[in-house]
Amino acid sequence: DHLKALQSTVDGWAPRWKDQWAFPKSADKAMLRALGCFCRLTLDALELLRERFDNDAALDFSEMQYRATRAVLEQPELRQRLQRRFRFLMVDEFQAADEQQWNLALALGRPEGPRDRIFLVGDVKQAIYGFRGTDPALMDAAIEAIGRTGGAIELLSSSWRSRRRLVAVTSDLFARSFATSGIPEERVRIET
Repeated sequence: DHLKALQSTVDGWAPRWKDQWAFPKSADKAMLRALGCFCRLTLDALELLRERFDNDAALDFSEMQYRATRAVLEQPELRQRLQRRFRFLMVDEFQAADEQQWNLALALGRPEGPRDRIFLVGDVKQAIYGFRGTDPALMDAAIEAIGRTGGAIELLSSSWRSRRRLVAVTSDLFARSFATSGIPEERVRIET
């Protein structure tokens, strides 16, 4: 969907920009044409991939995840059956989760009541899979969402796995770095 929106924007640049600015220059026009071609080629490739998956009755991980999330969100009977079956939901390495995985966890974990619990285990400093849609802010948002519903938040603020000096230096570095993203220092800083 994002690629289609980009292609539409790129393809429709001429009427919008022609009378308003001296921009785009010839180099800009060439870049926009190339970007438009890239969008069309990528969309065509995605369509061929989808056709191949349909013909082979196969799914890639993203599509499997999308369909599972959609099924749980759109089919109340399925969601309720899974919620009854799994009273507790634990997501390890949550820093590697993306928004779709968080939505699935929310749908299955039922954070609204005291008897229903979602357990998230992760380290925001290890959220390194941005290319897959992960974002350190998602972990922070999940912590806040669980806190709003009365869930307990246990932050481990000590490390016994490395030398004190190394922990102190990296803790300072990460605390300052993540502060620029709005993530509170107490969720990042660790002691030895």
